[in-house]
Amino acid sequence: MNWLNNLSVRNKLLMVLFVVLVGYIAIGSVYSVVLQSEQKTHAELELLADLNFRALQVSERFQAARRAEADFFSTGASAHNERHAEVMAQLLASLNQLEAQADGSAGDAHAPDPAQGDDKPSGEAFAGAGEIIDHIRNLALRYQEAYDAALQTQIALGLDENSGLQGAFRRAVHEAEKGIADLRRADLAASMLTLRRHEKDFLLRGRDDNLTRFAEAQKQFDRLLSTGKISSAARNTIAKNMAEYYESFGKYVEATKSKFEQLESLEQIANQIDPEVESFGQQLTAAHDVIETRFFESQQLTALAMVSAIMISGVLIVTLLMLITGSFTRSLYRIQNTIAAVASGDFGARSKLTAKDEVGELARAFDGMLDE
Repeated sequence: MNWLNNLSVRNKLLMVLFVVLVGYIAIGSVYSVVLQSEQKTHAELELLADLNFRALQVSERFQAARRAEADFFSTGASAHNERHAEVMAQLLASLNQLEAQADGSAGDAHAPDPAQGDDKPSGEAFAGAGEIIDHIRNLALRYQEAYDAALQTQIALGLDENSGLQGAFRRAVHEAEKGIADLRRADLAASMLTLRRHEKDFLLRGRDDNLTRFAEAQKQFDRLLSTGKISSAARNTIAKNMAEYYESFGKYVEATKSKFEQLESLEQIANQIDPEVESFGQQLTAAHDVIETRFFESQQLTALAMVSAIMISGVLIVTLLMLITGSFTRSLYRIQNTIAAVASGDFGARSKLTAKDEVGELARAFDGMLDE
């Protein structure tokens, strides 16, 4: 280790200090990486928690919209329609927020800013989440369009028994019933009751066999109306009212069938939304697992790096200290042996140290003193 002997004590101590500083910087760098990794993981897990919360909001608000939908089409109350519009607006707002968050987190993976110590989520675990959310939102918009179409049909049918097509055929049949009551024809009254019963059966059940029975009862009524002793004016008035009744009821039937088709389409779209929301929840769970796995692996690597940095720094420091200490002790031993030899009468003894440090200079000065 001639190079070590050529260094002064000050430089040797500075070397030890340098090695200590390098080890400290290495350990600090590893700790900084660990800290940044933890911050990024916490940010990603916080984002996941927020996404999970908003996904739950979407699911709850969609279920609330379905309840308002069912209440409206069963009662026709405008309050349920208003509630449906309010909930759907909230649902779409939640989906837009979800999409913005998912797209933002995915975008962070493509443009990190290490110069600013970027600790935002990497977005790797969120790849594809934006597409799922966008698909859910498109389904929600289709659901809203289908609901609006069914709503307009329901308004045309009538929100109660006195409005829309239902109100029209009820007014027409009531006028016809008044005319029949004035005639005091039991057969016509009974035939009218049969018509009304099949009408009400259709209103309750919406089945085609109810319409078949209504058509048969209509033929029977028209046949009875055309026979018997009835004045032409009364027959014409009743026939006119019945024609209006048949026409408005027929329009009501067609609109009802259209509404059933629209509600079926509405149900099909709604049944697609729940699985998509569930799929998104599964992706969030998978993202959580990916983040935890990545963080665990990162912790293992950083722990290994930190232990390695500590061990390497320790070995270097101990080795350097041993070399320096050995250099000192060897020189001091030679000076000590020289002094002992001179003390015993050997005046030709010399240390002959060549080290250029302070101990070497001391040995050479002692040898020079002996030479004199």
